[in-house]
Amino acid sequence: MILIFGGAFQGKTEYVITNYTVSDGQIYDCACLKTCENDAAAGGGDLLRAADAFLAVNHLEAWILRMIREGQDPYARLQEILRSGAWRDKAVICTDITHGVVPIDAEMRRWRDQTGRCLQLLAERADEVVRVFCGLGEHIRS
Repeated sequence: MILIFGGAFQGKTEYVITNYTVSDGQIYDCACLKTCENDAAAGGGDLLRAADAFLAVNHLEAWILRMIREGQDPYARLQEILRSGAWRDKAVICTDITHGVVPIDAEMRRWRDQTGRCLQLLAERADEVVRVFCGLGEHIRS
């Protein structure tokens, strides 16, 4: 698994397309909430099924927020996905929302905390970890 993370609008998706021979149509976008064509292909947001149909998963932070709003534990669900081995050969792209001012809203704080925990888990398990800033990839683990 390859973990690609960085701030918003830093070129993470383009980095994956350019460096890992993945086309835009092969990237599952978690920001689509049951309205996108790729969400239907993935079984309405089931990331385990998305692993079968796509080469990369984008906007993992949006999926984490969706799980929180549905009353589920994103960290536990992510552990299940990783245990299954479904993401062994996938690129996972996540916007790092863990920096800056701590949100006042409790749900937004929980989202920030859970995203940080999930990024730690992914970084621990990933074969390759890349931080993208201004379109440039910094390999943290190769």
